[in-house]
Amino acid sequence: MALLFTVFLFARSCYAVTTAYAIASRLPVNAARIDPAPVGFSYDYGFDEWWFNVGNTRSCTSNLENLTGKWPLVRLAGGMDDTSVFDPDLAVTRVNANITGIADAQYYGPLYLIEVLAKYPGPIIFGLNRGAGNLSNTVLASKYLKTDLPNLVAVELGNEPDIFAFTGAHYGSNISAPQLIVVQAGGVAAWTPTVEAASEVEWQLAIGKAMHTRHIVQAGGYVAPISYTNATYLFSQETKDALKYVGSFSHHFYPQSISPLAIGIGAPNLEHLMSHVNTSKNVEPFALDTAATDALDLDYVFGETNTVSGGGSPIISPTFGAGIYILDYVLRATSSNIVRLNFHFQSYGTSYYIWWDKTSIRSPYYGGYAATDILAGQSYISALDNGTTNYAGYIIYSKSKKPSKVVLINTDYFDGNGTRSTHDFVLSGLTTRTLSAKRLTAANALSRQDFGQAPTYGGQSFSNTGCNLCGEEVVERVSVKDGKATFTLFASEALVVSL
Repeated sequence: MALLFTVFLFARSCYAVTTAYAIASRLPVNAARIDPAPVGFSYDYGFDEWWFNVGNTRSCTSNLENLTGKWPLVRLAGGMDDTSVFDPDLAVTRVNANITGIADAQYYGPLYLIEVLAKYPGPIIFGLNRGAGNLSNTVLASKYLKTDLPNLVAVELGNEPDIFAFTGAHYGSNISAPQLIVVQAGGVAAWTPTVEAASEVEWQLAIGKAMHTRHIVQAGGYVAPISYTNATYLFSQETKDALKYVGSFSHHFYPQSISPLAIGIGAPNLEHLMSHVNTSKNVEPFALDTAATDALDLDYVFGETNTVSGGGSPIISPTFGAGIYILDYVLRATSSNIVRLNFHFQSYGTSYYIWWDKTSIRSPYYGGYAATDILAGQSYISALDNGTTNYAGYIIYSKSKKPSKVVLINTDYFDGNGTRSTHDFVLSGLTTRTLSAKRLTAANALSRQDFGQAPTYGGQSFSNTGCNLCGEEVVERVSVKDGKATFTLFASEALVVSL
């Protein structure tokens, strides 16, 4: 049974800083629809290690399915797809190809599809190899995907093809070596957005015809700044014949990076990562790009994303502050017509932005779980703020287009030193006498469950083994006076208000 706390917050100091939101009873015209399972995952081909050998993968993923009624989508790509060769006669699932100079090169066969990917109970997007320029082998692989992977919902044609000119390091010692398809196209200078788009359209036609399936391709998969490669330009280059095989568009996004190849991305900094102002600015250009997919009735997704590209930062990626960012980021993206976000995990033991491992749950999981809980079973979302302060507000609407929840997030940074600041949020236009709320909090933004400082969501934390919610749920009760209620949030904290 949940613990109930009644909170009276009307006699606030006149010096308190406040943010006020009016609750609209009618669905705003700019409200975005909510996908049934907007939080997904992205893995490289090492997903078998995660699914079969890391027990928390099944339990933590199942927790999200329990909220939405649908298993999260899993994307298999992340770069390994462009160093992999399909072998229809391979007697094992996959094996290192031992090709000199290609660190991640491998062979995979039908058993990888049947014994690994088909065992996942949810939908799969599979990344095919375009970087190597071997269309015949990719066509062969696509035919087996069609017959051996019943949970396949889409294929991608290469990982981050807009930067193929710089990601062929596996084919040599030079960190900026081009992929082989770039060499075939005439070299680095020749691999322009126009040439990439023409290549993609050609491969869409070949793969779509081989699979005899409309809307099977998730186009794009870009990672360069959106001013360079985007849905608007790609779809201006599409042919009618190729477009019928496209079902969605993907852009990758990381706000920060440890990679020397990253262009226009900041170095790891938790305060900057958490800032709602920065999150809003980051999402805004993608929101504009969704007009291209909306016009074609296609989904726009963040096909691969997380906190810090290149595997994450050991200092900030495992923190609660990263969890606050993830919550705000999912809601900002979803309210901006980004249908789904796939959070990337590299091969086990090689990255810091993961949400769990074999022995512990990581603090960012709380942000992903809370976002899923907030959106589960709901139909529309709209941002309440304009993104110019660190104080975020979102309103969620049910299938009947009635307001059901408000999410308040204080993204001010608190590292545990000094006094933790507070911020008041005032909601007006309320029609009930009391409201209930669940708080997402931790000791500070640097709190890490794997270091013994577990966050709480509604007073509960996840067990390090089994990923079970533990403790008694805490539901706060807030009184409404004259149609208004005030909520106080500490820095680096969020509150989910049920209307």
